[in-house]
Amino acid sequence: MKRKIAVMMEQEKEANRTGAFYKSKAEAESLIALHKRMLTLRVVELSSNLITKGLAVLIVVLFGALSLLIGSFAIGRYLNTLLESQFMGFFLVCGGYLFLIVILIVCRKILFDSLLRNAVIRTLFQMISEK
Repeated sequence: MKRKIAVMMEQEKEANRTGAFYKSKAEAESLIALHKRMLTLRVVELSSNLITKGLAVLIVVLFGALSLLIGSFAIGRYLNTLLESQFMGFFLVCGGYLFLIVILIVCRKILFDSLLRNAVIRTLFQMISEK
């Protein structure tokens, strides 16, 4: 009889432990799902901010490129009238751009690798630290 009672008490303790485990497991799964959802929302927010800023920069660059193109034609035409030539002004403008391209190619490691990368990293960390 005592043995039966001891076995029953042991089974009851085991059931209580198992029930508590299942309860805490369900809570843990709920917390994991909540954190997963929060992380997903955070990633969506950061990526949407990054895409929005990227599109804004793209629009500014597009209008800047169009302005540069139209300005180049204007400067070329003006130099043509000064030099009394049909093409020399355009060649001078083209030569100026080729000179800038050569400078950018020579200095690309300094300009693009370090400065641009650091600017992107700094922007991303500022976006993350703001939240």
